[in-house]
Amino acid sequence: METILTNSKFFVVVAIALFGCRTSGGDEIAADEIAYTNQGEYEKQLIKEYFREKYAPGTYAKFEGLILRDSLDEFGVIYFDELRLKLRVEKEAYKLIFTKNILNPNYLYIIRKKSLTVCCFKELTYLERKGTQRRFRFWVYEEGFANPSEYLLELTNKHATDNTGLTEFLGDAVVTHLSEPRIVI
Repeated sequence: METILTNSKFFVVVAIALFGCRTSGGDEIAADEIAYTNQGEYEKQLIKEYFREKYAPGTYAKFEGLILRDSLDEFGVIYFDELRLKLRVEKEAYKLIFTKNILNPNYLYIIRKKSLTVCCFKELTYLERKGTQRRFRFWVYEEGFANPSEYLLELTNKHATDNTGLTEFLGDAVVTHLSEPRIVI
């Protein structure tokens, strides 16, 4: 009897996996569902929803320790006391966020590791913004973890305008929002 029940449960799981589970009838998309043509569109929508629904401005302390930059490393290794941060970013200006002490790296991880890698830094130009604010998305790889964490960052420079270049903007920028990390799968 127990084998029959186990087999029945297995059959139900397999049936759901093969045929799916739908809450709306037929092939139509439910009124609140949106069809996306690619993963990038979907991720943009998630970020827009995040800033619309979960965004709250805040104040973030700057790093108070010693910051050293390893000029011999091709990726831009920066040491924040004992924390080693590798920067794999396309634009040199993005490195200023760390070397000019705009973003405290201690906000980027919960488990105290000795090494982090920051990559995939991207300005979110598709979001509505004021000239005094810029928003970014980036990934952080922690030592010992396979998947990166994604962060959303807002910087504010009260002296900036819509025409202020990125390097100039970062000169007086402060962090006004940093999201909780989201694991990228």
